Amino acid sequence: MIIGIDEHSFRGQRMATTITDISNHSLLAVLKDHRKQTIRVFLRSIPPEIKEKLREMYRANNRRQGERILDSVIAAMRVSEDGEILCWRNMLRRWKEYILNYFDNRTTNAYTEGVQTKIKKIKRVSYGFRKVEVYVRKIVLFFVPIALLPISSHFLL
Repeated sequence: MIIGIDEHSFRGQRMATTITDISNHSLLAVLKDHRKQTIRVFLRSIPPEIKEKLREMYRANNRRQGERILDSVIAAMRVSEDGEILCWRNMLRRWKEYILNYFDNRTTNAYTEGVQTKIKKIKRVSYGFRKVEVYVRKIVLFFVPIALLPISSHFLL
């Protein structure tokens, strides 16, 4: 599961923090505040043995070993009475083959999902664009490392 944490304002006043499962495109929680402690409490609600087993799966030497570990995680989740854990288990079962594709190249699509999230944030804070060129330039500028930006007086304000 890839967790996304984002802040949203309501009518420009209070901020609420949302926690999403980016890989499953689902909202996991809306927190009343954005304090680190509240986020930590939420993340601790995920059973630690499941988190550790998933980490262990990604450290496996080959696909077969990773599949055995993933199968054990799915089996362990079966006994849970928590509805969210059961939904997560079903998602792991549906996406099992794609999750195990990690072992083909040792890569995930996490970076791509992160880029998509950043672009959505740019659109949200920009209040719309009249020209596509301006939209594309703003996205490109967002991904340029700050060290490559020209130094001029208007950047130093």
